[in-house]
Order: sequence, then C-alpha cells, then structure tokens
Amino acid sequence: MTTLHPRAAALPSPGRQGEPRIQEVSTRVLVVDNHEFVRRGLAALIDAEEDMVACGAVACDANAVDAVVRLRPDVVIIDVSLARGMGLELIQRIRRCGLGCRIVALAMIERPELVEQIFDAGAAAFVRKTDLAARILETIRRSGNGRRQEEAVERSGAEGTARHSSGHSGRCLEPLEREIVEMIGCGIPTRAIAIRLGISVSLVEAYRRRIRSKLNFPTGTQLVEFCVRWAERNRTVVPSVPSGSS
Repeated sequence: MTTLHPRAAALPSPGRQGEPRIQEVSTRVLVVDNHEFVRRGLAALIDAEEDMVACGAVACDANAVDAVVRLRPDVVIIDVSLARGMGLELIQRIRRCGLGCRIVALAMIERPELVEQIFDAGAAAFVRKTDLAARILETIRRSGNGRRQEEAVERSGAEGTARHSSGHSGRCLEPLEREIVEMIGCGIPTRAIAIRLGISVSLVEAYRRRIRSKLNFPTGTQLVEFCVRWAERNRTVVPSVPSGSS
C-alpha cells in the first residue's frame, strides 16, 4: 500500500498581504522496503528535512514500479537485501521506465560483489541500513541534486564543465562521484577519501571503478589524468590530507 505524505505536492503558504504563495519541496523521495517499520522510519527522517519529502512508501513488489510511474519521485531508495535478486531486478525495471529518477540502494551489509551488482543494475548510490541517518539523508540529497543538475543541462543544452581532448565528459557523473573525482585529482589517497566521505575504502574503490567505466577509460592512469584536469579546471581547494592517511 502506498503512503502519501501531504507535503508531497506543493503546499500553499501565506504570502505578503495575505496572498497565498507556493512552497516547493526540492526532492521527492519514494521509499521501497518490505518492512513497514523501516519504511515509516525512513519516511519520517526524510519528512523532517526542509528540502525533501517522502512522497510515498511501498513494499518491494510489483506495485513498486507502478508507484514510481504514478508518483514521479526524484529519488527512489530501495532495499536490495532481498532473496533471489528481487531488489536488483526492481532497480533495472525502474531504470527501464525512463523517468530519470535516481536510485539509492539500501542493504544491511556491504559486500563488494553486491555493490558491483547494484551499480551495474543502474543505482546511483549505495548506503547501508547501519549507516548514520545523516549519511543516508546526505546520499539522498546528493542524488536529488544530481537529478536537477541533469535536467538543467538538458534544458540549456550546455556541455559539462570538465572535458578533455579525447571527448570524455563529467556530465554523466553523480554529485558524489564528482567529489571523488576532485579528491583524486588533488592527490588524496583512497583511505583519506573514505574518511572524509564517511564510507568504507571498498565502497570508494567501487565508485572509482564505476567512474572509470562511465567515462570509458581503459586504464587507471587515464582516469587519474582526467581527475587532475578536472580539479585544475574547477580550481577545487581541498583541505590537506590528515596525517597518517595512506
């Protein structure tokens, strides 16, 4: 059953001289999980944020795709800790809808092979159920920002801000992937990137492999060269690496 929060649509709020104005919610999130307690908990966390709202909460079944089509969320957070690969299959089915929503995969544990399968299925990001609430919310927020950035580029027809001579562009990268590209370009090692982003080293490595695949770089050296150019072009200032990081 779909649960629709009243803030899921634009809300009227008082304006000057008593005239109504429209308050828009930036990111609409659909929660997909088989456990009602988890669905309600995630929806409550999302609704407590000023810039996002849970537009629905459904079980991970055939009705989930219908809810995506009907509610048109910006981000879908999906529990992939299901038997027989149902969560991965659901990610693929949502991607085939062509609605452009970002998918954040949620699982109890972080296995390298599972993370690879999640990214291959088309998810934009991965978080664990054991992660801090702030980490999960920030991942959702980044994914929603990526959706809006892509729409802005499509409307304007503008090219990405970073492109090198072989024609590779950063337009296909999610916000978190861009942060990782910038840090790689500034010479920050994998462990330090993991510490700064609050994720594991293996997850940083998984994102790095995904970035390399998206940009179609045959070698890791080519990826690093691209990252250096990206950081130089964007003049990113990154704090010094903590002592002891490697």
